Amino acid sequence: MVKVECRACGSVHKFRPAKPVRARSEAPAVRHVRSGASRSEAVAVSRSEAARKAAVTRAATRAAQEAQATEIAWKVAMARQVQDGGVPYRMDGVFEEGQIITHPTFGLGEVRAILRPDKMEVLFQDGIRVLRCVC
Repeated sequence: MVKVECRACGSVHKFRPAKPVRARSEAPAVRHVRSGASRSEAVAVSRSEAARKAAVTRAATRAAQEAQATEIAWKVAMARQVQDGGVPYRMDGVFEEGQIITHPTFGLGEVRAILRPDKMEVLFQDGIRVLRCVC
């Protein structure tokens, strides 16, 4: 029996190899109905799987379209007002709609809306984010 020491917490325990990753096989195109099971149940299961796969495909397509639309909107906003380079973002800063800001993590962005007295929506290249401000 081989004992090992955990690098994170320092505890000593028996060596356990990593579990192998199993590949999930695709469902067969033909459903075999066992004796006693009704055909309508088997068909309902097949339809629900097909509907689930279609929903996943629709969601992925919709997400890709939204990401593309966001990036186009960001490029248009940056083309309009890229001369000044943007105001550095600060949590205690005062911003107004249409202003370009520079965030240390998200980069250049345009203030889209002032939401509450202390929040604003900013359009960055990777999407719209809500940031804190004094506004």
